[in-house]
Amino acid sequence: MIKAIGEKYPVCAKKLEESYGEGDSKGRRATEEELVKEVELTREFFSGAKGKYTEEKDRAIAEMEHMLYGEEKVASLVDPDARWDYKDENHPFCGYKAHVGCDESELVTSVDLLSGNENEGAEKNVRSLLEKERGQGMEQQAIVADALYDSAENRKAIYEERTLEGERVKAYIPSRQREKWLDRFRYVKDRDWVICHGKQLSISKTPHEQGWLYYFSVQLCRDCSYREDCPPLNEGRVRVFVGEDYQLKLLDENPERKEALKIRPTIERRFGGGKRWLGLGRARYRGKWRVAIQAITAFLVMNVKRMIKLLQIRKEETELLETG
Repeated sequence: MIKAIGEKYPVCAKKLEESYGEGDSKGRRATEEELVKEVELTREFFSGAKGKYTEEKDRAIAEMEHMLYGEEKVASLVDPDARWDYKDENHPFCGYKAHVGCDESELVTSVDLLSGNENEGAEKNVRSLLEKERGQGMEQQAIVADALYDSAENRKAIYEERTLEGERVKAYIPSRQREKWLDRFRYVKDRDWVICHGKQLSISKTPHEQGWLYYFSVQLCRDCSYREDCPPLNEGRVRVFVGEDYQLKLLDENPERKEALKIRPTIERRFGGGKRWLGLGRARYRGKWRVAIQAITAFLVMNVKRMIKLLQIRKEETELLETG
């Protein structure tokens, strides 16, 4: 900033340099006391420089103040787009996240680059990948994701997608927290029923916050052979709370869901291979758009290698059929 001011006001820049210029820590690691002093000097500089030069300089100062002291502080002044987050409790990182879609053949079908502190499981990020796939004319029968994506909003976004036959796309997403009793019940949307493990239907419901409380028959619950596997009776009957997000989840409880969740971890191989062989574990450039190019290029290379492998497999299968 001092250098920019010096282009038009060299005398002022010289005075600012004397007051706010580099200290004696250049070339070595600054101490905590020096860093605290630098922060104080920076605040003083911003306060003293605003309104004294040009509007362009004021805008630059305002931008720097937002970067350093705003709600979302930058993690690096040489890469303002990078953000801090944690791989796990003991492993923080500063940088970005690659958010991708992948099909059953392990081909990466869509890529978004997120700042490190962004939640890839947020609805807007799910919709972004779905829009990219829709724009490519791709069709899905189901979307499979891990528990990070477990929310009613994400399921609704997925249900808006349609197959070529006009049917809604299924959402195979496990729950973040296992429900103690609801794995023994099934919700039927068309009838607005809950069916218990003993094949009995709920007879009524009452509204509660973010969902409904479903009731079963007192007589049927009393004589049911599955009574020990159900929640404790309340007023002689079973009552089960079903939230909106869980109602949506129950729509896709079927054998295909279990098989799809077994396939989901294959996408981790794409990340593992990218980090091991193509440098995706570290951003090679500064700036979000440059790192996005790095990620897209890496997944493109992986796709080409995977396509070659798939063609080889198909050729071998064809040859076996011909000889058989």
